[in-house]
Amino acid sequence: MEKGQIYEFTIEDMSNEGQGIGRIGDDGLVVFVPGAVVGDTVRVKLTKVKKNYALSALLEILEESDKRNEEFDCPHQDVCGGCPYGKIQYEEQLKLKYNQVKNKLERLGGISFCTEDEANGLDSGKAVLRPIIGMQESDNDDQFCYRYRNKATMPVSTGGLMTRKGGIQEPVHEPRIGFRPPKSHDVIDCTDCYLQAIPAMAAADAVRQFMEEDHICSYDKRWDKGLM
Repeated sequence: MEKGQIYEFTIEDMSNEGQGIGRIGDDGLVVFVPGAVVGDTVRVKLTKVKKNYALSALLEILEESDKRNEEFDCPHQDVCGGCPYGKIQYEEQLKLKYNQVKNKLERLGGISFCTEDEANGLDSGKAVLRPIIGMQESDNDDQFCYRYRNKATMPVSTGGLMTRKGGIQEPVHEPRIGFRPPKSHDVIDCTDCYLQAIPAMAAADAVRQFMEEDHICSYDKRWDKGLM
């Protein structure tokens, strides 16, 4: 396999970061596909090839998975990185998380698991990993698996300061309050987040309006200036 080659395959799993995982070639080389979910059939272009895995860019979803969550239409989902499993149905999210916990405990912790029936029938010395207890449809004031977070840490950015003629300093861009994409210092301005409580988003919006109306800058460590 080489960088630039194009492949078609079906996504079998997802990473912790929400990237689809498929396999290519006779040796089953693992390929990570941003934007794809379990069950999607995709066409991708390899962007980096290593000994044990490859990275890729999603060119086309040839056939969408029946596990996709059509209700989740957050405009920030592909750039924010805060809810990597938002694109798939909640029941499938729980299955993915269960398998990831089980695999890590087996691979890194050296723990062997058996079924609950096996554990009841004999003293196997093995552990039982029970299913994840998920949220019910009536939870969170009937918001179900949304609006469940009770804490939000949101960076604030106005892009630093620029000095105009006459020594007048002002923000580079409008106030942005939200979250940082993976491996980036930029701030995605999130006017709403489906995982945060409504009061938290209202508080963020109040700060945003306050900064806009009073022309208040975010703090920038490069110049040690700014307020928020």
